[in-house]
Amino acid sequence: MHGVPFISGKPDYAKGSFYANPLHDKPVDDEELIKKCSLRIAVSTSHAPSRLCTDPAFLEPNVWPTEHLPDLEPAMKDLGQLMVSVGCKLAAFCDSLVGSENTQYPEERLSKLLKESRMCKARLLYYFPRKEDDPPVPPVPAAGSDADTMAAVSNWCGWHNDHGSLTALCQAMYLDDAADGKDIPNPDADAGLYIRSRDHEVVKLKLPHGAMAFQIGESAQIHSGGALQATPHCVRAAGNPGIGRATLAVFMEPEWNEPMAPPPGAEVHRVTKGAHGETLPPGVPALASRWNADMDFGEFTDATLKAYY
Repeated sequence: MHGVPFISGKPDYAKGSFYANPLHDKPVDDEELIKKCSLRIAVSTSHAPSRLCTDPAFLEPNVWPTEHLPDLEPAMKDLGQLMVSVGCKLAAFCDSLVGSENTQYPEERLSKLLKESRMCKARLLYYFPRKEDDPPVPPVPAAGSDADTMAAVSNWCGWHNDHGSLTALCQAMYLDDAADGKDIPNPDADAGLYIRSRDHEVVKLKLPHGAMAFQIGESAQIHSGGALQATPHCVRAAGNPGIGRATLAVFMEPEWNEPMAPPPGAEVHRVTKGAHGETLPPGVPALASRWNADMDFGEFTDATLKAYY
Protein backbone atom coordinates (compact mmCIF):
# COMPACT_ATOMS: atom_id res chain seq x y z
CA MET A 1 0.00 0.00 0.00
CA HIS A 2 1.09 3.59 -0.58
CA GLY A 3 1.09 5.91 2.40
CA VAL A 4 1.31 9.63 3.06
CA PRO A 5 4.81 10.99 3.70
CA PHE A 6 5.79 13.01 6.70
CA ILE A 7 5.83 16.81 6.45
CA SER A 8 4.54 17.33 2.91
CA GLY A 9 1.08 15.74 3.05
CA LYS A 10 1.39 14.80 -0.64
CA PRO A 11 0.70 11.26 -1.94
CA ASP A 12 3.67 9.03 -1.24
CA TYR A 13 4.81 7.03 -4.26
CA ALA A 14 8.30 6.40 -2.89
CA LYS A 15 7.55 3.16 -1.03
CA GLY A 16 5.13 0.33 -0.45
CA SER A 17 4.36 -1.38 2.87
CA PHE A 18 2.92 -4.60 4.27
CA TYR A 19 1.98 -4.65 7.97
CA ALA A 20 1.50 -7.63 10.27
CA ASN A 21 1.75 -8.51 13.94
CA PRO A 22 4.64 -11.02 14.21
CA LEU A 23 3.56 -12.23 17.66
CA HIS A 24 -0.22 -12.58 17.45
CA ASP A 25 -2.34 -13.32 14.38
CA LYS A 26 -5.34 -12.16 16.38
CA PRO A 27 -4.34 -9.87 19.29
CA VAL A 28 -7.79 -9.98 20.95
CA ASP A 29 -10.86 -12.20 20.67
CA ASP A 30 -13.37 -9.45 21.45
CA GLU A 31 -15.02 -9.07 18.04
CA GLU A 32 -17.21 -6.23 19.29
CA LEU A 33 -14.17 -4.21 20.38
CA ILE A 34 -12.45 -4.82 17.03
CA LYS A 35 -15.62 -3.75 15.20
CA LYS A 36 -16.05 -0.62 17.31
CA CYS A 37 -12.48 0.45 16.74
CA SER A 38 -12.64 -0.15 12.99
CA LEU A 39 -16.01 1.58 12.66
CA ARG A 40 -14.94 4.62 14.65
CA ILE A 41 -11.82 5.21 12.59
CA ALA A 42 -13.93 4.97 9.43
CA VAL A 43 -16.66 7.45 10.40
CA SER A 44 -15.13 9.75 12.99
CA THR A 45 -14.29 13.32 12.10
CA SER A 46 -13.90 14.40 15.70
CA HIS A 47 -10.55 15.27 17.29
CA ALA A 48 -11.97 14.79 20.78
CA PRO A 49 -10.01 12.31 22.91
CA SER A 50 -11.54 8.94 23.74
CA ARG A 51 -10.64 6.12 26.13
CA LEU A 52 -11.44 3.67 23.33
CA CYS A 53 -8.63 2.57 21.04
CA THR A 54 -9.35 4.25 17.68
CA ASP A 55 -6.58 2.72 15.55
CA PRO A 56 -7.74 -0.55 13.94
CA ALA A 57 -4.09 -1.51 13.42
CA PHE A 58 -3.98 -2.24 17.15
CA LEU A 59 -6.64 -4.93 17.04
CA GLU A 60 -7.30 -6.15 13.49
CA PRO A 61 -6.21 -9.77 12.83
CA ASN A 62 -3.40 -10.43 10.38
CA VAL A 63 -4.29 -11.05 6.74
CA TRP A 64 -1.57 -13.06 4.97
CA PRO A 65 -1.30 -13.41 1.15
CA THR A 66 -0.73 -17.15 1.56
CA GLU A 67 -2.01 -18.13 -1.88
CA HIS A 68 0.43 -15.84 -3.69
CA LEU A 69 3.33 -15.70 -1.19
CA PRO A 70 3.22 -18.81 1.00
CA ASP A 71 6.72 -18.21 2.42
CA LEU A 72 5.99 -14.68 3.64
CA GLU A 73 4.15 -15.54 6.87
CA PRO A 74 6.72 -17.93 8.40
CA ALA A 75 9.67 -15.78 7.32
CA MET A 76 8.17 -12.53 8.64
CA LYS A 77 7.15 -14.16 11.92
CA ASP A 78 10.54 -15.82 12.46
CA LEU A 79 12.51 -12.63 11.87
CA GLY A 80 9.99 -10.40 13.65
CA GLN A 81 9.94 -12.60 16.76
CA LEU A 82 13.74 -12.65 16.87
CA MET A 83 13.85 -8.85 16.66
CA VAL A 84 11.29 -8.51 19.46
CA SER A 85 13.23 -10.99 21.63
CA VAL A 86 16.42 -8.97 21.26
CA GLY A 87 14.49 -5.74 21.81
CA CYS A 88 13.12 -6.99 25.14
CA LYS A 89 16.67 -7.76 26.28
CA LEU A 90 17.76 -4.27 25.23
CA ALA A 91 14.80 -2.80 27.14
CA ALA A 92 16.10 -4.45 30.33
CA PHE A 93 19.41 -2.59 29.91
CA CYS A 94 17.48 0.62 29.30
CA ASP A 95 15.59 0.02 32.57
CA SER A 96 18.89 -0.34 34.43
CA LEU A 97 20.19 2.92 32.96
CA VAL A 98 17.04 4.86 33.77
CA GLY A 99 16.86 3.35 37.27
CA SER A 100 20.44 4.44 37.97
CA GLU A 101 19.41 8.05 37.27
CA ASN A 102 16.00 8.00 38.97
CA THR A 103 15.56 5.88 42.10
CA GLN A 104 11.78 6.27 41.84
CA TYR A 105 11.64 4.70 38.39
CA PRO A 106 9.41 1.58 38.50
CA GLU A 107 11.50 -1.57 38.23
CA GLU A 108 11.54 -3.15 34.75
CA ARG A 109 8.96 -0.65 33.49
CA LEU A 110 9.99 -0.66 29.84
CA SER A 111 10.93 -4.33 29.53
CA LYS A 112 7.77 -5.49 31.34
CA LEU A 113 5.60 -3.20 29.21
CA LEU A 114 7.04 -4.59 25.97
CA LYS A 115 7.02 -8.24 27.04
CA GLU A 116 3.33 -8.03 27.93
CA SER A 117 2.19 -5.97 24.94
CA ARG A 118 0.15 -7.65 22.19
CA MET A 119 0.40 -4.57 19.97
CA CYS A 120 3.70 -5.19 18.17
CA LYS A 121 3.68 -4.19 14.47
CA ALA A 122 6.08 -5.35 11.77
CA ARG A 123 6.34 -3.26 8.62
CA LEU A 124 7.84 -4.82 5.51
CA LEU A 125 9.09 -1.88 3.44
CA TYR A 126 10.07 -1.56 -0.19
CA TYR A 127 11.43 1.76 -1.42
CA PHE A 128 10.75 1.95 -5.16
CA PRO A 129 13.65 2.59 -7.55
CA ARG A 130 14.21 6.08 -8.91
CA LYS A 131 13.52 6.60 -12.59
CA GLU A 132 16.00 7.98 -15.10
CA ASP A 133 14.14 11.29 -15.38
CA ASP A 134 13.66 11.78 -11.62
CA PRO A 135 15.42 14.82 -10.06
CA PRO A 136 18.93 14.14 -8.72
CA VAL A 137 19.22 13.03 -5.12
CA PRO A 138 20.48 15.98 -3.00
CA PRO A 139 23.83 15.68 -1.21
CA VAL A 140 23.99 14.66 2.44
CA PRO A 141 23.63 17.79 4.59
CA ALA A 142 26.52 18.89 6.77
CA ALA A 143 26.16 19.56 10.49
CA GLY A 144 24.40 22.87 11.06
CA SER A 145 22.61 22.85 7.68
CA ASP A 146 19.39 24.82 7.42
CA ALA A 147 16.03 23.09 7.63
CA ASP A 148 15.40 23.03 3.86
CA THR A 149 18.78 21.43 3.18
CA MET A 150 18.23 18.85 5.90
CA ALA A 151 14.72 18.03 4.70
CA ALA A 152 15.82 17.60 1.08
CA VAL A 153 17.86 14.49 1.87
CA SER A 154 14.77 12.64 3.11
CA ASN A 155 13.41 11.70 -0.32
CA TRP A 156 12.69 8.03 0.52
CA CYS A 157 11.33 8.65 4.02
CA GLY A 158 10.97 12.08 5.65
CA TRP A 159 12.44 13.15 8.98
CA HIS A 160 10.44 12.01 12.00
CA ASN A 161 10.53 10.29 15.39
CA ASP A 162 8.78 6.97 15.90
CA HIS A 163 6.05 7.34 18.52
CA GLY A 164 6.31 3.82 19.99
CA SER A 165 8.86 2.55 22.51
CA LEU A 166 11.56 0.80 20.46
CA THR A 167 11.89 0.19 16.72
CA ALA A 168 13.91 -2.84 15.63
CA LEU A 169 15.57 -2.67 12.20
CA CYS A 170 17.22 -5.41 10.18
CA GLN A 171 19.89 -4.80 7.57
CA ALA A 172 18.48 -3.35 4.35
CA MET A 173 18.71 -5.09 0.98
CA TYR A 174 19.37 -3.17 -2.25
CA LEU A 175 17.70 -4.64 -5.33
CA ASP A 176 18.54 -4.11 -9.00
CA ASP A 177 15.35 -3.49 -10.95
CA ALA A 178 17.11 -4.22 -14.26
CA ALA A 179 18.14 -7.69 -13.01
CA ASP A 180 14.66 -8.81 -11.88
CA GLY A 181 15.20 -7.57 -8.34
CA LYS A 182 18.54 -9.26 -7.73
CA ASP A 183 20.07 -8.49 -4.31
CA ILE A 184 23.23 -6.40 -4.81
CA PRO A 185 25.66 -4.47 -2.58
CA ASN A 186 24.57 -0.90 -1.90
CA PRO A 187 25.72 0.97 -5.04
CA ASP A 188 25.53 4.40 -3.40
CA ALA A 189 27.54 4.87 -0.21
CA ASP A 190 25.33 7.82 0.74
CA ALA A 191 22.02 5.93 0.46
CA GLY A 192 20.37 4.59 3.59
CA LEU A 193 19.18 5.52 7.07
CA TYR A 194 20.26 8.82 8.66
CA ILE A 195 19.80 10.01 12.22
CA ARG A 196 20.25 13.43 13.81
CA SER A 197 22.29 13.43 16.98
CA ARG A 198 21.60 15.48 20.08
CA ASP A 199 24.17 18.05 18.92
CA HIS A 200 22.27 18.25 15.57
CA GLU A 201 24.85 16.37 13.51
CA VAL A 202 23.41 14.28 10.67
CA VAL A 203 24.93 10.77 10.82
CA LYS A 204 24.49 7.79 8.47
CA LEU A 205 23.82 4.44 10.16
CA LYS A 206 26.46 1.87 9.24
CA LEU A 207 25.08 -1.51 10.29
CA PRO A 208 27.55 -4.44 10.38
CA HIS A 209 26.58 -7.56 8.44
CA GLY A 210 24.24 -9.77 10.45
CA ALA A 211 23.46 -7.06 13.01
CA MET A 212 20.21 -5.30 13.83
CA ALA A 213 19.64 -1.76 15.04
CA PHE A 214 17.17 -0.21 17.49
CA GLN A 215 15.76 3.29 17.55
CA ILE A 216 14.27 4.86 20.67
CA GLY A 217 10.73 6.12 20.25
CA GLU A 218 8.76 8.88 21.93
CA SER A 219 6.90 6.51 24.27
CA ALA A 220 10.21 5.35 25.75
CA GLN A 221 11.23 9.00 26.11
CA ILE A 222 8.05 9.71 28.08
CA HIS A 223 8.10 6.53 30.18
CA SER A 224 11.76 7.05 31.07
CA GLY A 225 11.19 10.63 32.13
CA GLY A 226 13.48 11.88 29.37
CA ALA A 227 16.47 9.72 30.34
CA LEU A 228 16.03 8.11 26.90
CA GLN A 229 15.58 10.38 23.88
CA ALA A 230 13.65 9.60 20.69
CA THR A 231 15.83 9.19 17.57
CA PRO A 232 15.14 11.63 14.68
CA HIS A 233 15.72 9.77 11.41
CA CYS A 234 15.06 9.69 7.67
CA VAL A 235 15.99 7.55 4.65
CA ARG A 236 17.96 8.87 1.66
CA ALA A 237 17.40 7.29 -1.75
CA ALA A 238 20.11 5.73 -3.87
CA GLY A 239 21.35 8.13 -6.52
CA ASN A 240 21.42 5.33 -9.08
CA PRO A 241 18.20 4.88 -11.10
CA GLY A 242 16.67 1.42 -10.95
CA ILE A 243 17.82 0.56 -7.42
CA GLY A 244 15.21 -0.35 -4.79
CA ARG A 245 15.61 -0.90 -1.05
CA ALA A 246 13.86 -3.49 1.13
CA THR A 247 13.88 -3.82 4.91
CA LEU A 248 11.80 -4.86 7.91
CA ALA A 249 10.99 -2.55 10.81
CA VAL A 250 9.33 -3.89 13.96
CA PHE A 251 7.57 -1.31 16.12
CA MET A 252 7.55 -2.40 19.76
CA GLU A 253 4.74 -0.47 21.40
CA PRO A 254 2.66 -0.38 24.59
CA GLU A 255 -0.88 -1.74 24.81
CA TRP A 256 -3.45 0.82 23.61
CA ASN A 257 -4.61 1.60 27.18
CA GLU A 258 -1.12 2.04 28.68
CA PRO A 259 -0.92 5.37 30.59
CA MET A 260 1.48 7.84 29.01
CA ALA A 261 2.60 9.48 32.25
CA PRO A 262 6.27 10.00 33.11
CA PRO A 263 7.67 8.07 36.09
CA PRO A 264 7.68 9.50 39.62
CA GLY A 265 10.69 11.68 40.25
CA ALA A 266 11.00 12.74 36.59
CA GLU A 267 11.85 16.35 35.87
CA VAL A 268 9.35 17.85 33.42
CA HIS A 269 11.98 19.72 31.42
CA ARG A 270 13.79 16.42 30.75
CA VAL A 271 10.62 14.64 29.60
CA THR A 272 10.03 17.30 26.96
CA LYS A 273 13.67 17.88 26.03
CA GLY A 274 13.74 18.14 22.26
CA ALA A 275 9.94 17.80 22.28
CA HIS A 276 9.30 21.27 20.87
CA GLY A 277 10.87 20.51 17.50
CA GLU A 278 14.52 21.42 18.20
CA THR A 279 15.95 18.36 16.43
CA LEU A 280 13.58 18.08 13.45
CA PRO A 281 12.80 20.30 10.43
CA PRO A 282 9.91 22.80 10.63
CA GLY A 283 6.60 21.16 9.76
CA VAL A 284 7.24 17.95 11.70
CA PRO A 285 4.70 17.87 14.57
CA ALA A 286 6.59 18.29 17.83
CA LEU A 287 5.96 15.85 20.68
CA ALA A 288 4.87 18.67 22.97
CA SER A 289 1.99 19.43 20.59
CA ARG A 290 0.69 15.83 20.61
CA TRP A 291 1.15 14.53 24.15
CA ASN A 292 -0.05 15.19 27.67
CA ALA A 293 0.42 13.10 30.80
CA ASP A 294 -3.30 12.19 31.04
CA MET A 295 -3.31 10.29 27.74
CA ASP A 296 -3.12 6.57 27.17
CA PHE A 297 -1.15 5.14 24.24
CA GLY A 298 -4.24 4.84 22.03
CA GLU A 299 -4.99 8.53 22.47
CA PHE A 300 -1.35 9.44 21.91
CA THR A 301 -1.39 7.41 18.69
CA ASP A 302 -4.57 9.14 17.54
CA ALA A 303 -3.09 12.57 18.18
CA THR A 304 0.14 11.61 16.39
CA LEU A 305 -1.58 10.22 13.28
CA LYS A 306 -3.86 13.25 13.03
CA ALA A 307 -0.91 15.62 13.37
CA TYR A 308 1.11 13.88 10.64
CA TYR A 309 -1.69 12.99 8.23
